[in-house]
Amino acid sequence: MVVATRKALLSIVVPLLALFCGCARERESQIDRKAGRVEANWPLCADPTTLDLGRLIPGDELTAFVTLRNPGTEPLIVERLYITCDCVQASPRQFALAPGGDQTITVTARAEPGTHASLAVEIDGVGNGRTLFRVIATFTVD
Repeated sequence: MVVATRKALLSIVVPLLALFCGCARERESQIDRKAGRVEANWPLCADPTTLDLGRLIPGDELTAFVTLRNPGTEPLIVERLYITCDCVQASPRQFALAPGGDQTITVTARAEPGTHASLAVEIDGVGNGRTLFRVIATFTVD
């Protein structure tokens, strides 16, 4: 009964949060379905939140783009990007985003020769001691 009540409450609260921010897809992706709660709400909205880069052949390089938007009323400064694998680079690595402003990030994945793996790489933008956004890049190297 308590689980059903939490799910019902989440089905109302999450869309309201999404409408308030204007980032329905980002807010929806932050639901921890097992725990039945909403995780940290990122101050910046990313589109897309997940980059499916497909299959790469060792030695290949693929570039994709993510657009970040600041739906808030205060400027936000991304001081650095933390990326969980050296096989992915992103730029710019530092930037300021005015309220209502947007910034495009270029994400490049490199498939090193001799590599055969399926990867999910996190890209976190950090500023003022907190995570401002997270994007996941997935790809397979054959």
